[in-house]
Amino acid sequence: MSRLLLHVGHSKTGTSFLQALLRENRSVLARHGYDYPSPSWQENEEENAEVGQGNGLVAAQSPHAMKALLHDHPRPDRGLILSSEEFFPQLATASNPELLGQLAIEAGYDEVSILLAIRDPVSHAASLWMQYVKRAGGTAPLERFFELYSVPDLVLRFLEAYGDQPNVSIKLFNYSRHKANLADRLADWLGLAAQDLNAPKVPTINRGLTRAETALQLALNAEIGRRGRILSDALCSVLPEVTAHAAYPAKSVQVAMLDRLSPTFKRLNMRLETDERYQDTLHEPQTLLPHNETNSLSQHQLKVAGSVLGQEIRNLLKSKVDSASKAPHESLDGTVFTAENSIKGSTEPERGG
Repeated sequence: MSRLLLHVGHSKTGTSFLQALLRENRSVLARHGYDYPSPSWQENEEENAEVGQGNGLVAAQSPHAMKALLHDHPRPDRGLILSSEEFFPQLATASNPELLGQLAIEAGYDEVSILLAIRDPVSHAASLWMQYVKRAGGTAPLERFFELYSVPDLVLRFLEAYGDQPNVSIKLFNYSRHKANLADRLADWLGLAAQDLNAPKVPTINRGLTRAETALQLALNAEIGRRGRILSDALCSVLPEVTAHAAYPAKSVQVAMLDRLSPTFKRLNMRLETDERYQDTLHEPQTLLPHNETNSLSQHQLKVAGSVLGQEIRNLLKSKVDSASKAPHESLDGTVFTAENSIKGSTEPERGG
């Protein structure tokens, strides 16, 4: 039996780690009858080997792209593995969800097997905001993300669209329960033992920012937008072991979000196994730089530093960023980044790490 295996994310559920795990175990997977092909745009096999990167971004863009990939790629004995966070929003909003299974059957696969990870909402919304600041040039306040957060609605839509199809199976786990054993979740999906897989070379991938790093990043973003990711990329790549800081808004903001999504949680949890269900855990509010915290640089100093550096970088780049540089910034594949669309799926394209 050969399956089309799709790891669809969603975002901020250990995706980078799982993609690094798949990439570094390509030869191991091949011995077990699986194929995890390199991304079509990647020229060098070892390029950014320490960074998790999916191989399914192109196929996720449209049914036509998926059909072309399946047509051109030999069918492995046990399955073809594709991974991209972009699968989740694209498939969840597809006008004809049955088409995915049809394309797989036409290509000779017996079924589509989907690995979907979810995450408890408060920690997920906070993590998405951090990713938005890190990689998308974001400056919108944390509270705005909690007001707009609607990922569970998309999860429900996804499960309703694909959960009952005869030739589609979904393996779902809650990242909040399984953060420490992601390799076990992947191995179980593939029918392997966790010890069969080699650990990624870098154990911490795509970490968050510290309080000071976040304050500096926000100030830089305000001047040069998405180009500001040069700072966070360097910090997270060179210093992956640094402990990040999770920022949470006031509990009243957290409760308002949970109350708004309560009907969705009830419908979703009826579909989920007990251990994987959403939990409405509240977190203590955490600001960027509390007044009682001793820092070598104050938040004001960091803002000034980020602003001055950003202005100089902008001048050096001779870019034509308008005075409202907080406006959306175009991504590598044309996606426009705003607070609104950053929380509804992947916060950025995976091409380029």
